[in-house]
Amino acid sequence: MIQKTYRKKKVVVFLAVVIIFLYAGYAYPQTDCAKCHKQIAVKKVVHAAIQTGCESCHTEPHQKKPKFPKGLSSDIPDLCYGCHDKTGFSKKNIHAPVAGGMCSGCHDSHSTDNAKLLISEPPELCFTCHDKTGFSGKKVVHAPVMGGMCSSCHTHHSSENEKLLTAQQPGLCFTCHDKSKFENKIIHAPVGSGMCTSCHSPHQSDNDKLLISAQPDICYNCHDKTDFTKKNVHAAVMMGCTECHNPHSNKQKLLFEKSINGLCLLKCHAYVSKAPHVLFTAGTKGHPLRGKRVKTSGGKIEIDRDPLRPDKEFSCSSCHNPHSSDYVKLFRYKADSAYELCSHCHKDF
Repeated sequence: MIQKTYRKKKVVVFLAVVIIFLYAGYAYPQTDCAKCHKQIAVKKVVHAAIQTGCESCHTEPHQKKPKFPKGLSSDIPDLCYGCHDKTGFSKKNIHAPVAGGMCSGCHDSHSTDNAKLLISEPPELCFTCHDKTGFSGKKVVHAPVMGGMCSSCHTHHSSENEKLLTAQQPGLCFTCHDKSKFENKIIHAPVGSGMCTSCHSPHQSDNDKLLISAQPDICYNCHDKTDFTKKNVHAAVMMGCTECHNPHSNKQKLLFEKSINGLCLLKCHAYVSKAPHVLFTAGTKGHPLRGKRVKTSGGKIEIDRDPLRPDKEFSCSSCHNPHSSDYVKLFRYKADSAYELCSHCHKDF
């Protein structure tokens, strides 16, 4: 009888201990980590996971041999994908730190004074990996680069576009640059193909307009240099192609700012139109400078064609090469004098 009573008391005591233990666990479900880790969540931006409790990430704290570093419930970046949508990090082109699971290479996992929990502000954060000399120190720096706005053009995790661009060219460029200036009747081929960076450096350059090389050399990447480097070179060529041509788009043929005669006679050679041109006898009006405008029976305006180049209008360039020539006065055809040049059209001259 005494023995049975003793056993009952043992059971009661055991159950009491279990109940007390369970109650204690219920009343104090987690350790207050902040007692030791006082600086972990005191900065301006705090990771939302902190609010749900440290154990939402750390399931084996202070274990001698945890399954994952720092007692985490899983390895990074899989742990992060427990909350963050993985599809935003696994597109066609993935930022190298993301591909390497180096989330904490850019983000503080607890708290920071920077937006997005970044460990430092862009662009200094980016210069941790990217060579700073590629983004500063040259004569002309792209405004977004100068303002540290890397993420205005590049996404920091993954993208379907090359170079982690937020959109493809030229659409991305039109975010800042007025699209209407690139959509006139005549569009430069690289512009039409969205090849902005074939002419412009997106970050910095020692050339005006962020050009990858100075004019006219940059133009020779596509245009045959021999057409511009004959014995006599038009001064305008050495001044830069954009003295005459719009590099993006224009309403005029050949991307001219004006008609070819308007360009030549108004911009540089105004004196030519003020007196008879190429006189051989006194009292004549001189050689015409442009083709006559003729109204056809259908009401369409046509301009006299170049006699040796019927697909072209008659203009200054009918006699003179606007780029370079092996002959005097930039003559288009072989001639040592104006008289010799005339014989190319006027066979009975």
